[in-house]
Amino acid sequence: MKGTITVRALRVLALAAMAAIPGLADAQGIPMLVGTWKGTAYAVSVGSNPYRTPDTKEPNLPSDALEFTYPPFAGLVMSPMALLPFGAVVVIAVIATVLTTALLTWWFAGPLLRRLPGPIWFPLGVACCLALVFEPVRETITFGQVNTLLLTLVAGDMLLGVARGRRWAGIGIGLATAVKLTPGVFIVYRLLVGAAILFALAGGYVSAAA
Repeated sequence: MKGTITVRALRVLALAAMAAIPGLADAQGIPMLVGTWKGTAYAVSVGSNPYRTPDTKEPNLPSDALEFTYPPFAGLVMSPMALLPFGAVVVIAVIATVLTTALLTWWFAGPLLRRLPGPIWFPLGVACCLALVFEPVRETITFGQVNTLLLTLVAGDMLLGVARGRRWAGIGIGLATAVKLTPGVFIVYRLLVGAAILFALAGGYVSAAA
C-alpha cells in the first residue's frame, strides 16, 4: 500500500514538474541579462568602466546585452563570471534560481507542508514546481535576473536574524541592497519601526512621569 502511494506521489510530482518546464524553457531573455552580468564582470576584470558602452565589454556576448545599471558592488560580486564560459554562467544562474526558490518555499510554506500527511518531500516538491510557474519566479529565470537570490538574502535576514534578535541582523539586507537598490526599502522599514518603538517608549515614559 505504501509503495502504491509513493508511486502515485511521484506521478503527481512528475506532472507538476512537467507543468513547470515550459515556463523554464521559455528562456529567450537569459542571454540578454546574463550577457549584461558577464560583460560587466569582464569590464571589471580588465580594469575598464562597467558603465560605459558595450565596446568595453567582453567579446562574443549576445548583441542584445543591456547596459549595466546596478551599484558598483554588484559588478565586483559578479566579476568571477569573467573566468567562466557564457553557457556555464547561464546554467549556474538557472540552478541558483531553482535552489533559492526551493529554500524560500520551505521557509514560507514549510510549517503548512509539515502538517500534511505523507512524506514531506512530496508536498514540498509540488510547491516548488508551482512556485517556479509563478510569474515573478518564471520571469526571473527567463530573463536571467537575480531576484530570488536577493529575496533569499532579505528573507533569511528577516526570518533568522531580525526576528530572533541576532547581532548579525541586517547583513543580508545590506548585501542585497548593495547588489540592487530595491531591497533598500527594508532598511527604511527597519528605521521606521525602530523610530516608532523609540517614540512609543518615550511616550510611555512621559505618561508614567506625568
